[in-house]
Amino acid sequence: MRQSVEFGIERAGWRILFVIAVYLYVMPVVLPALGCYFDWDDVGNIDYHYYQRPPSEALERSVLFFLPYRRPVGGCLYLSLYALFGTADALPYYATGLLIFAANTALFFWLLLRLTGSIPLATLAGAIASLHGALREIWYNFGTVYDQLAFGLMLVSFHLYMSHFGKERRKRRALLGAALVVYILAIGGKEMAVTLPALLLAWEWIYARNGRRRSARLLSPFLRLLPFFAVAIAAAIGRTRSNPFESPLFVYHFDETIFANLADYVGRLTYGAFVPAIWQLLTLFVAMLAAALLLRSRHMLFGWIWFLAALSPVLPLPRTSGFFLYIPMAGLGLYLGALLAELGGRIWKAATDDRPAIRRFRVAAAAAGVLLCLAGLVKLHHARVLHDVTHTFLIPGEARRNFEHDFFARYPSFKDGAALLFLRDPYNDWALHQAIHLYYRKPQTGLEVWAGPNRDLEAFSHRVKVVPEYHVFDYIDGKLVEVDWETVAAGLQKP
Repeated sequence: MRQSVEFGIERAGWRILFVIAVYLYVMPVVLPALGCYFDWDDVGNIDYHYYQRPPSEALERSVLFFLPYRRPVGGCLYLSLYALFGTADALPYYATGLLIFAANTALFFWLLLRLTGSIPLATLAGAIASLHGALREIWYNFGTVYDQLAFGLMLVSFHLYMSHFGKERRKRRALLGAALVVYILAIGGKEMAVTLPALLLAWEWIYARNGRRRSARLLSPFLRLLPFFAVAIAAAIGRTRSNPFESPLFVYHFDETIFANLADYVGRLTYGAFVPAIWQLLTLFVAMLAAALLLRSRHMLFGWIWFLAALSPVLPLPRTSGFFLYIPMAGLGLYLGALLAELGGRIWKAATDDRPAIRRFRVAAAAAGVLLCLAGLVKLHHARVLHDVTHTFLIPGEARRNFEHDFFARYPSFKDGAALLFLRDPYNDWALHQAIHLYYRKPQTGLEVWAGPNRDLEAFSHRVKVVPEYHVFDYIDGKLVEVDWETVAAGLQKP
């Protein structure tokens, strides 16, 4: 069996240099996310793991993957950050998210090196996979940290599985056991990690098999991966019984929804330039497969399988989101990187001349042209990715931050059992009650938060007689004002 490509210490400097190059390409787009603030997704996630479920259950269900619980590893991260920093400032959360993204980028770059043995190809594929406008929520919405945790742990498990080849039996078993444990944690990050066994099987057949034909050898990948497949099936069954919101958005539809969603994702990847019909969609992916086979490129074939396999868990859902492409983009990056490297290599071979002077001139001219084109493409791509980020993420987040900081400064504490009524919602999503409970670290039983419409007003009229403290707020012209309850109650009594 051909083992994975390893690199000597003498090339470590080059690897670090090219990883830095990928970071320099990505970070101008990613770093502004540090200015984001909590949204309804963030406070809803913390509220779910802290108030709706016992906090200790997140750690327990990270291991007991077959029991229903919504993404316990992500819950552990949320609970740790909440215990350390509360919800007074979102910066620690988004900084943590960017650190996880940076770690994932390095892990994926290392995986590309082990697969391809080419630093330039790994750099190109890593850059393509790490930055796309469809992934904006990965950086600008901390609620997508589940995807980042799942991807990072999948990569760690992948590396451990690859490393067990060529080791003595004791170390081999230890590495396989560690890979399985990390895979269980990856599923606890997000359900999309269930596709890892399929990716490992594809890697075994495409890279590690190395032409062996004996039937026993051909069966060995399946036997090694049986525990991974068993975990994936058990986790899938357990997760389908865990729908905390009882929402139809979490229900699978095995019909034309799959093709419609795949076409939508192709449209997102092309920035809306190409949203294919079903026949065009099938033609596109058959052509991609044919190109990989005709060019005899293992990297393109594996990237094609990775993209479709990693995307398969979300294709039957009755909705699409750009951040669902985060894990599949790794496969697409490998495919496109290998395709560009293959085409570039063939053009280079055809253009070179045996005479040294002509070769040096052509190399210099080609390098200058490529660098100028890359600089222009990078600038255009950054502008496309950052399009409307300010209005979509930063400005709403700044409005929430200003409102909450002003409110919490004016009301540093409330009595136990106090009741608050908000006549209008400053967020238009009624996540304010969760933000207040989390900031003051009091559940609904310790600090009642009421909101319109009239049914809550009527119920609140009975609560004011028994609670030790109550306040009524309205949101007028962008400002929060406290109003008199008697005036509000008098308005309710009018016909």
